Amino acid sequence: MQKKSLNSILFAALLCVCLPTRTEAQTSYPVKGKVTCGGEKGVANVVVTDGQTCVLTDKDGLFSMPSPDRNAEFVYITTPSGVSYAR
Repeated sequence: MQKKSLNSILFAALLCVCLPTRTEAQTSYPVKGKVTCGGEKGVANVVVTDGQTCVLTDKDGLFSMPSPDRNAEFVYITTPSGVSYAR
């Protein structure tokens, strides 16, 4: 129970940090992809960010977000609750 509450608080904090704070119009470029785990099956509800914008993957692991940087090369993900990776 306590771990779930901590995860909820951390997720809310991440969303607050990632909320857009732009005050002027900027050109954005689409960043699209799919988060998978060990194959083709997508992972739902993963937070994906480019450091400025945060989105969640859909039920198929797909995401799309606007990025102000045409040359952006990286996105970052968080491991969703209940998902573990074999080592």
